[in-house]
Amino acid sequence: MKTKNSATGLKKYRGLLILIGLFLLLTVGMLIANFISTRYFTQQSQVTSLATQQGVFIQQMSKNLMDVDLYIQQQIHEEEHEHANQSAAQQHEAGVIELSELPQDGLNRISEIKTLKDNFEQSLQAFEKGGEFQGVQVPALSGKAKQHAERIREIWNPYLGLIDNFIEDTQSNKISAKTSTYLVDYTRLYNQTLLNESQAMTNILNAHVVYRSDIVQMITLAALIGAFLLFGLIVFGSFGQLLKGDALLERANQEMGEIMSSVREGLFLIDKEFVIGNEYSANLEELIGSKNLGGKSFLDVAESLLPESEIETLQVFVEQLYSEWVMEDLIEDLNPLHRIVVTQSNGQPRYLDFRFFRVTQNEKIERVLVNVVDSTQAVLLQASLEAQQEQEKREMEMLNTILNTDAGILAGFIQVTKQRLTEINESLKSEETGQMELRAKVNFIGRAIHGIKGESSSLRLRRMVDICENVEDNLGVLRNQSSLNGQDFLGLVVLLEDLYRLTDILDNYSQRMNGGSGESVKNAVQQPEKGSSGSQNPMQARLAHLQKFVQDIAKREHKQANLTVQGFEKAQFDNAKWQPIQDILVQILRNSVVHGIEPQNVRQARQKSAIGELKLSFSEDKNFYHLTAEDDGNGINFDAIRAKAVEQGQYSPAQVAQLSRNQLLALMMSDGFSTLDHASEDAGKGVGMGIIKESVKQMGGKMNVASAFEQYTRFTFSFPKK
Repeated sequence: MKTKNSATGLKKYRGLLILIGLFLLLTVGMLIANFISTRYFTQQSQVTSLATQQGVFIQQMSKNLMDVDLYIQQQIHEEEHEHANQSAAQQHEAGVIELSELPQDGLNRISEIKTLKDNFEQSLQAFEKGGEFQGVQVPALSGKAKQHAERIREIWNPYLGLIDNFIEDTQSNKISAKTSTYLVDYTRLYNQTLLNESQAMTNILNAHVVYRSDIVQMITLAALIGAFLLFGLIVFGSFGQLLKGDALLERANQEMGEIMSSVREGLFLIDKEFVIGNEYSANLEELIGSKNLGGKSFLDVAESLLPESEIETLQVFVEQLYSEWVMEDLIEDLNPLHRIVVTQSNGQPRYLDFRFFRVTQNEKIERVLVNVVDSTQAVLLQASLEAQQEQEKREMEMLNTILNTDAGILAGFIQVTKQRLTEINESLKSEETGQMELRAKVNFIGRAIHGIKGESSSLRLRRMVDICENVEDNLGVLRNQSSLNGQDFLGLVVLLEDLYRLTDILDNYSQRMNGGSGESVKNAVQQPEKGSSGSQNPMQARLAHLQKFVQDIAKREHKQANLTVQGFEKAQFDNAKWQPIQDILVQILRNSVVHGIEPQNVRQARQKSAIGELKLSFSEDKNFYHLTAEDDGNGINFDAIRAKAVEQGQYSPAQVAQLSRNQLLALMMSDGFSTLDHASEDAGKGVGMGIIKESVKQMGGKMNVASAFEQYTRFTFSFPKK
């Protein structure tokens, strides 16, 4: 079970989410714009500061030039006074002095003039063409600011030439008063003009910054107003959604309460800690007989419903439901609460079915929903229907058997089955107490039941076969017990009563359809079996029945087999004499198909025909009847007999290796011995060969066994005529 995913659940908040998104976008936009504008204004502030610095450069250069010129004039005046009485040749060249004759302050100012000149030139070039100056990226000027820069350039270029000439003179350690005076005159003439142009350029840059600042402020104000409006819409929208959601939630809770109070099933949620949710259906308490379940541990509640040994299974089952690696459908069979019985206050049983469903959200298991259904009516109805169907199935099976079975064979089966059941009943009534006698009783009942099962299987009486197999399973348990007592056989009584009842039903139907006569049922209903006719003698019917039986066994074993008979044309046996022979043949044929005949692929690999061949031959002489049963199958596997004897603990490997073939055959004929690992309807119980041995013994006959591995197995029987 999946809850509504987040994408579907958020659809109703689409408008609100859009507003929130716009608010976030506006906020982020404002932050980005503020960041950009801050950087811009910082840069413009630095540029304006550089423009202001140009005026400072001009003033400092003017002052330094005038101070240097003053030093030069003073030095020339002093030298002229000192050398007034010397000849002209001894005097300095007029208007030129040595640089070293200036005071240190004058020299420093000359150095500053050079630096100021370079700074002014570099900053002016940055304003004209754009570039970096003193770590500030200066954009190229445009408009009126550019015009002022051009006028500054017009004045500055001659000024720059004069300064360069002045500096060039100083580099030769001489300085001309004439150059200095001319430079000072130019400075006095254009100093104010340069200052005015620089100031005008600075004012324009400041005005541009102020203009941009006003625009940014207006945009910021508009953005703030928009943000407040969006915030208001978000708040009121959220409030409206909350009111609407509360109304819907209240309505949903009301509807859920109505559902929980009216639903007949028990519904509740459990979390990973096995805690039952506070909300559950009203009928749950009545179903499981417990009050105030909310907040309780589900395992504690289940203790009143399950035996203690099943609580751990329930815990593991629920834990597996919370494992994302486990398929929900694959562990359904592990549910110990699938169908449980609880006793009501009136003493009547109540059948409850607990079903568990995962509750997932975003592909994650959040909780487990438990659905408790009262299946009492369904169980009782199902039991009634099954009983009715079983009865109808039995009746149809009986009718089908009657319609498709020779009357003589059917009558013989009914008679022998009743006789065997009577013998079993007498055996159960006997009061043996010794272990040997009790185990002999187990073997006797096993042979009798196995005989009934074989005959029932040949007549396709499935229900009787199933009951016989249940009896054999119980007998198998008794064989494995270390000690036995009379009470151990009581469980067989009910099964034997079922066999009695089915046999009586079959006898009743047979008598009713046969009109109480001893003629063939097929003759009575005018539906002769294929391959037979109303003139078919009893022996032909018996042999045809055995051939059909072989086909049925082969089909169950997924093999192909065919039975041929020879020499029975003149054989004359009444039911009493034929019955022990038939017991032998039924077991021989079953063993031949199951143990002897190989699967089709194995036979083909051994260069045999795909269809296994079984053959029954009959002959007689003056004193004996001779019966041969042969198959072209696998032969007797003596190694398998040895391995089974060791597995059952009857012999050690060393001992079993010393056994002769006759000893191994005797072991194969013993009760409870079978080389098959898994029993089936036709073999594996270890009883069939015992029936053969017992039947031969009762008839006073002899048995001989011949076998070649992977070639054939042949049983030869001789019975005295008297």
